[in-house]
Amino acid sequence: TSAHLPRYFPPQLTAFLSGVGQDKVLFATNYPMLSLAKCVEQVTGLNLAPGVAEKFLRTNCRQVYQLEPPRRAP
Repeated sequence: TSAHLPRYFPPQLTAFLSGVGQDKVLFATNYPMLSLAKCVEQVTGLNLAPGVAEKFLRTNCRQVYQLEPPRRAP
């Protein structure tokens, strides 16, 4: 997903992401060509099903790379 701004994702990709691919697609950006803030803002505009944007932006990467969520200060 790194080569294009999210608003230019093909409809087939957003449909896959909203359906069976929601656990299979990782977010990427072509930084510095595409800014992280702009990409994340446009992901929220894709009207994905509840929870799918979170998986796409964060959760899927954590699972693939076996990363622990950040710890919160007590």
